[in-house]
Parts: sequence; structure tokens; C-alpha cells
Amino acid sequence: MENFHTHDRGYKYLFSHPMLVKELLESFVGMDWIQEIDFSKAVSVNTSFVSDEFKNRESDIIYRLKFRGKELYLFLLIEFQSTVDRYMALRMLRYVVELYEYIIRNKKAASLPAIFPLLLYNGEGKWTAPDRLSKLIDVTDELKQAKPYMPEFRFFPIIENEYSEKTLLKLGNIVSSVFFFENCDKERFRDAIEEIGKILEKRDMGVVRTFFIWLEKYLRKNASLETIEKNIITLKSTREATSMLAKTIEKIEKELILKGRKEGKLEGKLEGKLEEKRTVALTLLKKGIDENIISEATGLSLKEIRAMKQ
Repeated sequence: MENFHTHDRGYKYLFSHPMLVKELLESFVGMDWIQEIDFSKAVSVNTSFVSDEFKNRESDIIYRLKFRGKELYLFLLIEFQSTVDRYMALRMLRYVVELYEYIIRNKKAASLPAIFPLLLYNGEGKWTAPDRLSKLIDVTDELKQAKPYMPEFRFFPIIENEYSEKTLLKLGNIVSSVFFFENCDKERFRDAIEEIGKILEKRDMGVVRTFFIWLEKYLRKNASLETIEKNIITLKSTREATSMLAKTIEKIEKELILKGRKEGKLEGKLEGKLEEKRTVALTLLKKGIDENIISEATGLSLKEIRAMKQ
């Protein structure tokens, strides 16, 4: 089965919306304190304040939150590499320490705020790295008295490929649907679209628009005409969100057809014989593609296409 998984840096944009971060935490972390956070007042912190290595990272998100009148920082690292970094706990600790150093330089406070370190792994390989620093340190029995004085650190891992399709669909929100969507094969592509369509009907349009920007990037990287067939395109509804979903897919489909024409690879070479062009046009007509798009893709006139249709 073909897999549509991608190391999609659109995730950073997706989680630039605080309400989707809230959804991520509620669904995949599930701790009580999350319910007390007003995510509408979350403040995004620019990650360019630290080392050059950190500045160049595209996948770190930091939010300053309020919890019972005090500051709480969320540090979200999105890991795309297919190879697992065994020393992730040490790497995460470095980033958290750099964040604390920034806070010390810029804020006068008697104590340091709490930081919740969260890893979202979006790679294809099985996650095998320990989530705590102590598991990386070799402490023999002879050193057990010294162990309490050795550094301890732990992060919370969300490993996307460990969740089953059933679990993700049961959660029934945008974030879980995105995870499902990214990991499904083409036989399940339609299911993912339909599930997201239902969910979007109930969501704030600001969140929906953020999702669609991610979706466009995703489809441009991963979709093909084979996956965007008539039964997907015809998702229609009076609801703005589902209508937007249908329009987004149609827009991407048009781009794919025009790209296929340019490259000469759309269901065979479109620059071939007239009979080949007619075969392509008939195939697209059967899939319910708009006549104008078919004309652009094949070079056939609208009059000839309409005659073929009848």
C-alpha cells in the first residue's frame, strides 16, 4: 500500500494556532492542569533568542501560558527525522536550559517558571529513545550513593505512529484527523477526508483556515489524481468548512492536472496523438472533472469535449 506520510514542516504552522495546541494537549497528554489554561491568551515566544543551532531549527514552538496566576511555558519540539536520536533527552534538556537562560536575562523573578517539554515525533521509524536522561547515564551499583546528585530530566513524548487508526478517528478532532490523514494509505484517503469534513463543520473558522493552509501544503507534496477522485471532490455542504474543503481539493487537483500536462505525464503523454488526448479527456469526464480544466489539460476545444460528453 502506498503511504502518504511526509515530514511536513507545515506542522509548525498548524500549531501556530493556540487552539490546536490545546487540542493536541487535551487529546494526547490528558493532564488535569491543561483544563485550567486559557489558550486564547497564549503568547507565542520567538525561538530566535538562543544559540545559532536553535535559531536554525524550523520545528520548535514555545508558548507562554498562564496557570493560576503564574507563568507556565510549553516547549514543543516537532521531530521529523526517520532515524531516532537516542540522546533526545539530552538534546531537549539543552533547549530547556537555553530557554531558562533567556528568561533569567530578560525577567527579574525570585524563581524560575515551570516549563513543560513536549516532543511530537512525526517520523516513520519506531521510536526507541528513552524519555528521561537518567536512562542514558551508566550508574553502577558502586555509585548508587552518588545517583541522587546526578542530573535528572524527562520530556513527554507523543509518538504519532504508535496510535491506531481506530484511536485517532475516535478522538474526532482536527489534530487526530491530521495524524490519521498523514499515515493512511490511498485506500483510506477518502475516509480521512470525510472524517475531517464532519469535524470542520463544528469548528471556529480561524482554526479551520489554519488547517486548510496545512492541507494545501500537504496535498501539493503527496496527492495525485489517483487519490483525488470524484467521490472526494463532490463533498458538498451548506456549511462553510466542508465547502472550503471541497474547493481546496479542487484547486489542488487543477494544479496537478496542469502540472501533468506540462510534464507530459498525465495518464500518459498529453502531447501525443489526438486519439490519446481524447482517451484522457474521456477518463477525466468520467471522473467529473470540469470541462474547462480538461480543455486546458488536453488542448482539446470545449466544443469537442462537450460532444464527447454527449
